[in-house]
Amino acid sequence: MNKDDEITVKSGSDSGQQNPPAPLIERVLTVLDAEIENVRDTQTRHGWTSWGMVGGIIGSLWLLSDELKSGNLRVEIVALAVLIFSTLLDSLRWFAYLLWQGVTPKSEPVRFRWSNEFFSGNELVYVIEIFRSISLLLVAFVFAPRWWLPLSTLALAYVWYLIMAILWLILTRTEFAVRENLTKKGAAFILLFAVPCVISFFSYLSLAPFPKGEVISSYRAGGLLVAIGYLVLLLGIVTKDSPILHSLIGIRRNIAFNRVDVNSAVSQAEIALSGMQVPDAIQRDVHPILALVDRLNEATNNLIYQVQSMQTHLPKAEDRKDVVEAKLRILTTHRSTCEFVLRDRNSTLQELNSKFQQLMKRRQRIQAVIPEAADFFNQLDSGMKTILDEADQRFAYYVDQANTYDRGLSAINIADGKRP
Repeated sequence: MNKDDEITVKSGSDSGQQNPPAPLIERVLTVLDAEIENVRDTQTRHGWTSWGMVGGIIGSLWLLSDELKSGNLRVEIVALAVLIFSTLLDSLRWFAYLLWQGVTPKSEPVRFRWSNEFFSGNELVYVIEIFRSISLLLVAFVFAPRWWLPLSTLALAYVWYLIMAILWLILTRTEFAVRENLTKKGAAFILLFAVPCVISFFSYLSLAPFPKGEVISSYRAGGLLVAIGYLVLLLGIVTKDSPILHSLIGIRRNIAFNRVDVNSAVSQAEIALSGMQVPDAIQRDVHPILALVDRLNEATNNLIYQVQSMQTHLPKAEDRKDVVEAKLRILTTHRSTCEFVLRDRNSTLQELNSKFQQLMKRRQRIQAVIPEAADFFNQLDSGMKTILDEADQRFAYYVDQANTYDRGLSAINIADGKRP
């Protein structure tokens, strides 16, 4: 979408035009359709559908049953083959991911997602990874040949992997900032798993007998077990929900039914595809805070109006008794209104403090992962301090006016002794 289109939409909105230009809507919908198809293609993993995975699992189980019928399997060799193939595939998989992703360039803007969005729909995948890690550890310590070097490296790799999978599973239900691209810390986590995995692979490989005769059946059985495990994992990946896909479909539907401004929809789509920047992440906290500050100022302005009206209705010495009584009734009404507004202002202030606490929690979570966000939050602190200082000054002016009223009221000698 070019700059001219953005200007056209904005100017149309300013002039009261509700519908943006049709060609602009068509272009945005076309782009969204292309992105939706791209996400769907990525989900299917280049033609690997859930039915294809199920077929692969059934075929592998059929071949495994043939190997079991042969009766030539040696449990120790099967376990050894499982560990050799698993450590080889896992280390290659994560090294390839490490090389493919690289480290986030410092020149690019920081993009991230909240963990409950980033990891949403992956619960089954992490459960499978947890089960697979525990299974490999049991195979290594119960069935495979025992040697301290491969056992220690394999335990280090898969206990660490198990911990990370459990952590990722927890993050599917919580809210923490997660960078879109791989960071140096993320690379270190991968290396902490992949390097011991490689050492374990070569160590177990040195224990493996040459594949000939009856040993080949054991190797085939071990390979089939690993293949079945990976196919189950890929089935979980293919069938997982895609939060990005749901977001894009929802945005497209909102545009089609004219529920959202096109420029706003484009921004939402960019966030869904590329992740959020820090300002995007705290909009839902900052907007309510600013609205509450407006409510505070509105209540303060009401209080100032009430106390100024009370000052104009103070009884005077020359007033008749009926005039004094009428003014006292007016003052009593104003004071009751002030008490109501003060209670409402106090409630708003408590809600504002609660919103600030939520913002501070999100700030800590973001800065823990994105230290670069500190400058932005310092600017936010400065801006919010200015806004709140102005609100405090308005309330201080009300307090000063209220004190002036109290002094004027105490200086008046009211015959019947009524004080509002």
